[in-house]
Parts: sequence; structure tokens; C-alpha cells
Amino acid sequence: MVASRECPNIPEMKFAFNEEYFCKILEEIDKELQKEGVVPRMRLFLALKKIREKIPEVGRVPILSGGAKNVTAIGYTSHNLAIKISEWFSLKYEQRMQMGDSVVYGRMIIMVEGEPYTIDMTVNFGSIQIIWQADYKQYPDNILNLPQKMKLSKVIAGNISRDDINKLCMVYKRTYDAFYKYHESGMEYVLEALEDERNAIDGIIQSERYGQSKWASLQFTEKLIKGIYFQKAGKKAPYSHKLVELGKLLSPYNLFIDEDVCRKIDCKPGIRYGEDGEVSCHEALDAHIASMKVFRFLTSKLHT
Repeated sequence: MVASRECPNIPEMKFAFNEEYFCKILEEIDKELQKEGVVPRMRLFLALKKIREKIPEVGRVPILSGGAKNVTAIGYTSHNLAIKISEWFSLKYEQRMQMGDSVVYGRMIIMVEGEPYTIDMTVNFGSIQIIWQADYKQYPDNILNLPQKMKLSKVIAGNISRDDINKLCMVYKRTYDAFYKYHESGMEYVLEALEDERNAIDGIIQSERYGQSKWASLQFTEKLIKGIYFQKAGKKAPYSHKLVELGKLLSPYNLFIDEDVCRKIDCKPGIRYGEDGEVSCHEALDAHIASMKVFRFLTSKLHT
């Protein structure tokens, strides 16, 4: 094992409600999300926030996001509630939840030997061991072999130094945690920002539309900052696409974003159409990687 996504030290609190009440509340939440146009596979991301609003005793305590190694099976607690919600949606929608693959929180690009590789942050309720093995084989669900996840060749996976392996595993862990916290934050613009983040990656890996990709990285970061500002200040941020200026809005809340990192993302709307010069693949990659740095920093300060 190289690294592990461990469960935080959250005390286990027992809730008073029973299965009938739990199912009734989730049916209400499911109908509300259906009316809001949220597809089934995405509803479990939003259900925990809504159940906190509907059941005061749940809203008052921290909820373990991944479940514990020896989670309580009977009743409802702060350790098993997220798992119970996932099981409820999986049982109700079965194949529609699966989509042929795991449900994905988000994606990112990781550079290996100068080449970009995408990696999915798939939903997993439980403790995950992150390993690095060049000789691929089938592993249990709670073990994630990072080279397989990234679709690295066995040659490249076997050539990576131990220091670089540890760095890659920690970047994956921190980014996974960031996506989870962002999904669960209940902030404004979350789903829209995550769509921008996907477009930023697609513009690099699939369509090679680097100007569109850089703009999408800016939009992702802009919505992230504006969402946090709205949560902190209780009002919308001023209209602007300038990340350095927007970042300064968070300084009264002890959130100081590196301006040099923001400048790697900053661009004008015309960049989408080639009006502000051609954007290279390296520039688009730099913008995406910088946006992930801002993302990990800001979400590490969120309390869910």
C-alpha cells in the first residue's frame, strides 16, 4: 500500500429514526430532485445535504462520508448514513445508477513523463487503499491500483520512481477529497462548475480545442470562488471574469489564493474563438492544473 484514503476521526452518533421514516424522507428528496431535473445517478450526491435540512438531528452532527471499516449495519448513525443513502438509490434505480461504469465525482489530468493522463474520481463508500502495481490484476473494490485507473502502460508504470509514486497517490487522494467536499457543500454553482471542469479536460484530451479548454478552466475556478463568496458573504460576487480580483473577495475570510496560480488560468472570453491569440496544449494544461491547485486549496478550507 502506498497511500490510503482514510476515514476522518468522527464520533459515531446514533439517530432516533427508523427505516420507515428514513425511506419516507428519501422518497420526498427523490421527488424534489426529480422536479429539479437532476438525473438519478446524481441524486445521491445531493441527498445528504437535503436530508440534513429535513432532519435536524442529522444536520447538527458531522457525517462520515466514506463509511467506517466496521460500519454499524443496524439502525442509522453518523458512520453509516452515507452508505444507507447510496444503497437506497442503488436499490431503487439499479442499472440507471450504474451507467456501465461507476458513478464519477469528477475528473482531472495528471502529467506522467510529460504526457497527460485523465483519471476519474469514482464514488466509493468505504475506506480505499491506493496502490501502485505495474503487473495488473483484478483487485477488490476497496483497493485502487492507480496505474490501472490512469490506463498507464506497464512499461511507464514500472519506470516511475518511488518519490513520484507517492506524490501521484497524494495528489489523487487530495483531489478525490476535494471533489467529495465540493459535491457535499451545497454551494451555489456546483453542478455548473463541474461541467466546466469536464469541458476543460475534454478540450485537451478529446477535441484539442485548447482555447475552449482554458476558458472552461477559468469558468470552473470563477464559479468555485463565487460560490464560496456567496456562502460566506450572503450575496453574489460582482460581475467579473478576472480571477485575481475575484480571489481578493475571499481574503476577509482568511482565504488567500496564490495570484500567480490565478494568472495561469486568467484569460478573456475571446480566447474561445482565437480572438486573443492561439492557445497551445501546454497553456491549456497549465490552466487546468492551476485550477486544480486552487480547487484543492479552497475545498480544504470547507466544513461539511
